[in-house]
Order: sequence, then structure tokens, then C-alpha cells
Amino acid sequence: METQQELISLANQIPFDDRSNQYASIDDISMILIQDHLRLIGSKLMEASDQYTKTEILEQMLLVDGPPEHRFPRNVALMMFNEHPEKFFPATWVDVVYFPKGEEESEFAEYPRITGPVPTLIRKTLDLLKTNFLKDKVIKQADKAEATRIWNYPHAALEKAVANALFHRVDPIYIDGFVIDALIFHCI
Repeated sequence: METQQELISLANQIPFDDRSNQYASIDDISMILIQDHLRLIGSKLMEASDQYTKTEILEQMLLVDGPPEHRFPRNVALMMFNEHPEKFFPATWVDVVYFPKGEEESEFAEYPRITGPVPTLIRKTLDLLKTNFLKDKVIKQADKAEATRIWNYPHAALEKAVANALFHRVDPIYIDGFVIDALIFHCI
């Protein structure tokens, strides 16, 4: 009984993302998503990827765990590089709900649910928010050839809020701007 408690205690010390998922296999990881990621970040591993097996690439990226004869993907690998992470983590999605008159009122608009691996969730959520909520105002100055563009919500702040919320799995995520009232729910 004491050994079991000690193992449970140790398991709780390993961050969720770093835990191996014994309900998944290496085959659940998409090499296309891995290669897209390596290309995007300019990794030298992408250049040499044809020289390695899938498992070797995942090992170099620290995305697998377990003995060499039976490797399991880590949760982070499934969240980032599986087309349907909801298969392993129920309710992995983003819902955007807009309350045009504020949360106190019953009027709201829902947008289509966003699903996919975490990078896709981030990209599609930002696209939806930028398209539907970000507004700019262009101010032409008489003494300059350039105009000044002012946004109702800074792009960088929005990107950081969405990425941090999805990577760190805050539930629910509430992004409240001066002009933006968007409620984003997700669970990973």
C-alpha cells in the first residue's frame, strides 16, 4: 500500500504534457505534422529527417517514453502532432461565444467549434478573432505621407493570450478587451 501511494505521488510530480500515454502508439503521431513543425521552426532535424525513422525523430524531440522495445508517445506529442487529439483528451476544442451586449444579457452568438492539434487550435482561433472582433482605425495625418493604424486590441497581446491559454490549459479562457467580449472555452 505504501509503495502504491509513493508511485501515485511520483506520477503527480510529472507534468501532464510529459507523461507517456499508454493508450496511444507511435502510429498515432502524424509525420506530416512533425515535418511541418520542423520546417516552420527551421530545425536542422528536418533536413536530416529522411535519414531517421519516425521513432528516432520522436526520440530526438523528446516526444516518446518507455523502453526501446515498446515506446509510447508523450501527451504533448499527441496534443501537437495528432489530427484528432480529442480521441485521447475528450473535449479538446475551442468554442467562441460572443455577447454583443455583455454577459449579463441573454443575446449571444456562437461560432463553429474549432478542433485539431494545438497549433491548429491556436491558428484558427486567432483567425476567427481577428476576422470577427479586431477592428482598426486608419488616421491620415496631414503633414505625413503615412497613415497611422490603431487596433482595438493589440495583435501580439491576443496571440499571447490564446497561445498561453491553450498551451497551459486554463479552463475556461476569458479574453476581455476594451471593445472585445469573447469567451473561449476549451478543455484538454
